[in-house]
Amino acid sequence: MKYGLDYKLKNIKTKILFCADESFHIKNKNKILKYYQVINLKLDKFGGLSKSLEIIKFLKRKNKKILLGCMVSSSLSIIPALSLAKYCDFLDLDGAYFLKKDFKNGITYKDSNLFLNKNFISLNKKGPQENLEGLFKKIS
Repeated sequence: MKYGLDYKLKNIKTKILFCADESFHIKNKNKILKYYQVINLKLDKFGGLSKSLEIIKFLKRKNKKILLGCMVSSSLSIIPALSLAKYCDFLDLDGAYFLKKDFKNGITYKDSNLFLNKNFISLNKKGPQENLEGLFKKIS
């Protein structure tokens, strides 16, 4: 939907969920929600983890579903988004998939699942965690 034309969704009757991507901003968050059931949340767009977590809390209070997305980016920039995955209904964290070259042993995509290589980064002080397989919802 082209920015500013969201009102055209108002009278459409369908079971298909409409997802706001570029239409949803902090400034217009209350105005735009009436047209969408799902909001695409990108850390890059909202200014990082703290602000994104505020938006998640706001959307949950409004009973909206959340699609956690990303821009085309390296595995390294997707890692912060992984900490918010448990609060979201859908994941679309395929930004590294489109890169010609990503970090060695970064994120792997297989059968609509996302895997973080245990040798890629240490997520705790004790050392690399086991593969995060199964922690994330299927990407479909």
